Amino acid sequence: MKDKRSLLVDETQKALFRMYKAYRVVGSEIKEDFFGLKDVMHIKDGRYVFHMSSQKTDEGLLSQAYGLFLMASITDRFDVRYSAEELKYFKNSIMALVDYADRNGFDVSPFSTPERNRELFGKNDAFIESLTWVLSCLLYARRLHKAGKVDFEKELPALVKLIARSFKLLLDNVIHKDGSLGYVKNSTDYLGWGSVTRCTQISLYFTHSVCESFGDLEDTALGNADLDIDRDEEFIGQINTEAGEDIIGQFITVCDCVGANMYNQYKSLLGKNFFYTDGSVASFSQISCSIQSPVLLNHLYVVLSAIYTNYYKELEKKSQDEYKDFMVTVKNAVDMVYETYIDLKNAGKSSIVDRDIVMFSEKHPNKDICKYLAAERINVSILEALTVKAKNMIVTYVSKYPEKEIDTVIDIIEDNHMNDKWIWSEMGFDLQQTERCISAIREFYDYYDIYIRKYAEIDADEKLVKKDHRNEIAKMQQAFEEEKKQHEKMIRELKKENAERLVKEIQAARDDNHVDSAVIKLIDKMLNERIAVTMTDLFLKIFDDSKESAFNTLTQEQSAFKDAFKKILFSFMIPKAQTVKNGYSMKGEWSTDDILRGIENDFGEFLQNWMEYLTRENNSDDVKYKGLIDMLTGNNKGGKI
Repeated sequence: MKDKRSLLVDETQKALFRMYKAYRVVGSEIKEDFFGLKDVMHIKDGRYVFHMSSQKTDEGLLSQAYGLFLMASITDRFDVRYSAEELKYFKNSIMALVDYADRNGFDVSPFSTPERNRELFGKNDAFIESLTWVLSCLLYARRLHKAGKVDFEKELPALVKLIARSFKLLLDNVIHKDGSLGYVKNSTDYLGWGSVTRCTQISLYFTHSVCESFGDLEDTALGNADLDIDRDEEFIGQINTEAGEDIIGQFITVCDCVGANMYNQYKSLLGKNFFYTDGSVASFSQISCSIQSPVLLNHLYVVLSAIYTNYYKELEKKSQDEYKDFMVTVKNAVDMVYETYIDLKNAGKSSIVDRDIVMFSEKHPNKDICKYLAAERINVSILEALTVKAKNMIVTYVSKYPEKEIDTVIDIIEDNHMNDKWIWSEMGFDLQQTERCISAIREFYDYYDIYIRKYAEIDADEKLVKKDHRNEIAKMQQAFEEEKKQHEKMIRELKKENAERLVKEIQAARDDNHVDSAVIKLIDKMLNERIAVTMTDLFLKIFDDSKESAFNTLTQEQSAFKDAFKKILFSFMIPKAQTVKNGYSMKGEWSTDDILRGIENDFGEFLQNWMEYLTRENNSDDVKYKGLIDMLTGNNKGGKI
């Protein structure tokens, strides 16, 4: 088999900078492979029917949206030409997509039977993933029409009607801080979206999916100065007229708030801890022991949502210090994801984190939807492709600084391509994975064309190197390295400032809480090591000390342990009480006494839940775990601690 890099890299390349194939050449190769594999699609009634995978070949809304968006991207972003017959099939397929959504709503086909889809989805309910992908397809259909590549003149009213309806559905279902739904003029407390309309539980992925559609709206109608895309006032006017209101302006307002709120909600965790939607932290040991964990992807969802919605532009106008802090934070977050992924990959555990399998919310008025969809395993995101995209987006839009090391990131996207073809999957063809990988590669070319190509072309041309350009190459390389050093120096300075500020904040918290020095040392040890591992060791130690003499009263050492551990809990909880209050039974604003009493009352339950969680996560049959749970739950002579 060929070197996997040969898909992208010029095979003759032996110089300092990689020389990549022109994106038009790559686009032609993608089209040839995509249309040449029987597992990808078939033609039916003058239109394309796309297969979700080699195993799932039923026609469905999601598979059609993925396939048609990929075709539109190949045409528009890779500048690939299609024959008249191929364009006719594409156009017919787009209109069939419109007709299906008009008749059946935005369902989860082909993951569900037609009967079940009709039962669960209609005018009142929609799967957000289907809605956003169909919306992006229609926006790109208009883009291709305006560029003169596909004629949608007669069909444009139908496209505009469904686009307006899609924006209306998204605005009606944006979630506020209090859990209510819908657009409210002048409101700024929008948090995001859930998996299904009328769902009031935030999902980082589905919020990211809507923000990604906002990016497509920019690239097709609002204009994107970075990519030299003009604003399409005519199209915006047509959508607003169909909606009967300034629905585009409303969508811009909501997405601006959502992007900012998402970033600020998780800013303190980005690049430092892996986290779940509720803000709870997952340690590396917990991730590596899991069967499936989406937490690495959560960093990317937050970062990309902030970039798609232009939050960084507002910071740049407001404060250069805040803008630089944003730049360092998002870069550190993506680097942390990539480095952890490589560590897991080297350990043979990358499959734990490389996919996001959607989890459906229970907070929905139609319990049948949640009950049915909870049994589905719908893959919505690919870590490798999203990492490449995030790296490229940061460099292209935020830092605007070339990073030669990005070459190593693009390599990971090729690991699972099939048989030297532009088709992806570990086991047979997978349409969603293929689309994500190809879109990320096109994003990479935006970066490559702006920052690297000029170096690579001179560096790779032996005739120019031998004759006239040795000094020019040296100057370019020197300028590149100098710029890189300046950038790295700025990052180091910001990291130092952040570290110094953190030390002061920790010291202030300690001073306020009057935690004794012995407990402070234990806290430091737990912070420097893996907290979960340290706590587990402590629990097992106390069990070992007590299992031989677990009577109604604790030993002196057990009692001391209990008191010390409660102090640790107090020291962690008090500085961050309001942040974590929703995870406990008490509501409203808390005083210090409330926190102390709450932890005192719930201490035994906390220990029991923690050990049950550890046992479940580790699938442990260890007698120590079982014995300790018995002790915590009062099933032995000693009763609960």
